[in-house]
Amino acid sequence: MLEKVGVKTFLNRLHELEFTHLNQSAEYYGLGLTLRSAEVSLWELARTYLTMARLGKSTPLVSILNNSPVSSPQSLTP
Repeated sequence: MLEKVGVKTFLNRLHELEFTHLNQSAEYYGLGLTLRSAEVSLWELARTYLTMARLGKSTPLVSILNNSPVSSPQSLTP
């Protein structure tokens, strides 16, 4: 499937979904990108699953610690 879509197109979509750790070129990742050849954080995955569940509407993750939106996992540290 990725061969039809194109690695570069897929990587651009991942960047749109805020996968900030993907900082290599499409050629570097290759078709293995669909098989987790790139490291992403649990935070990025959770945010993306939330976006998909809301039919593409980006929504900030909310911490149950203080019931407020959290921009990054680092902001949760006391």
